Amino acid sequence: MVAISLERYFAICRPLRSRRWQTRFHAYKMIAAVWVSSLLWSVPILVVSRLKALKGNLGGRHKCREEWPSPASERGFNLFVDAALLVIPLLVMALAYSLIVSKLWKGLRRELVHRRGQGDCTNTHHTCTNLRTPCRILTQQQMEPIPGSVSALDGSTLDMNPSVSQRMGDSQVSQDYQSSL
Repeated sequence: MVAISLERYFAICRPLRSRRWQTRFHAYKMIAAVWVSSLLWSVPILVVSRLKALKGNLGGRHKCREEWPSPASERGFNLFVDAALLVIPLLVMALAYSLIVSKLWKGLRRELVHRRGQGDCTNTHHTCTNLRTPCRILTQQQMEPIPGSVSALDGSTLDMNPSVSQRMGDSQVSQDYQSSL
């Protein structure tokens, strides 16, 4: 999961750099590294595990138990594994995802500010007559194209003559448009 979070971080926060190394071969290397590291973490348990007979040994049953050289070595290994496999990955993933959220939040805010500044319209009942002011709502009858404007793919109309829009306010442009109907 740490590898996935780091690859997502690089793909979102550093997209141009990550395109060079995020390949199928890199994915195979990461999968192999995860498997090898998990096997290496298990080696100490393999070394200290012993098969012990159950008390009374009814039916020849046995149990696998860990026999550490000392309680301190067992405690030290368990603390190390807890830190290495729980705490550090949790911190790395939390940092990676918080940086991703921060990057996306800043991008969203930048886009919203840009759209407000541009007067971007996405609704088919809106038209932008001045790139510095918000869009005004038109009735269905007013949806005919304004001379000097371009219809967007979503059906909205964008005024392509900003000098007219800057000289006249929205109301004057709207009156001129209604008189041309």
